[in-house]
Amino acid sequence: MPFLHVTSRLPDRANDKLLGELGGRAFPTFMVISPEGDVMARQAGALPVQAMEQMATGAQKLYTDYNSAKEKAAAGDEAAKLSLAVLEVPMGKTKLEDFLKAHPDLSKFSAEDQKRVRGLIGVQHVENAQKMLQSAGRDQQKIMALFPEIGKTLFAAHEANEVPAEGQSRLYFYYLLGQGGVIGQNRKWVEISLPTLEEAAKSNQNLGRIVDMMKQQLATMPAAEEKAEEEEIEEEVEEEKPAG
Repeated sequence: MPFLHVTSRLPDRANDKLLGELGGRAFPTFMVISPEGDVMARQAGALPVQAMEQMATGAQKLYTDYNSAKEKAAAGDEAAKLSLAVLEVPMGKTKLEDFLKAHPDLSKFSAEDQKRVRGLIGVQHVENAQKMLQSAGRDQQKIMALFPEIGKTLFAAHEANEVPAEGQSRLYFYYLLGQGGVIGQNRKWVEISLPTLEEAAKSNQNLGRIVDMMKQQLATMPAAEEKAEEEEIEEEVEEEKPAG
């Protein structure tokens, strides 16, 4: 079921702290909650209709897969027991860090389960980035100082295929592009991010302006191989400089 929390901090309002209790940290925050009350999907920030549909579809698949794995695991299916351990994380029954401590080696899990775990790690990267930015409040200097760190983290995450599932990935690519690609002047990461953001921008005017700006910057960025050659030349020049 979808959950809509319109506002907070109203005197004597029932369930006024529910958003925070469910892990919401911003307005708006979109969630899909199971009939049992488990948060199966959560995304902060405005979402276009397509992204909401993807999130709802993903949550429905999660709910179906979880109940199927639970039934098979109860019947003694060992593979299902492993899948169930993974599925309990997005269902909110197990913390991701606890799962990773218990299962440091994912090789025994199926390819689909491994992909799901990496996606969950990707979601955690985004949530950590949100917390970092929120801690800076409205201080633009602090916010700008955080951008390179966030970008560096997401670069490494993408290299490790730690990318959120479809429907939860827009903010991930937004951070990767806006706070990593541009700050680092890294053409590769801008090119990776743009397709996802271009699709989201079809129903988000503000995002569309950002994408247009990124395209303009991309046109001025040197290709990766050109930049590598420039850096090699600079290194050679430095080495040839006489000492003192």
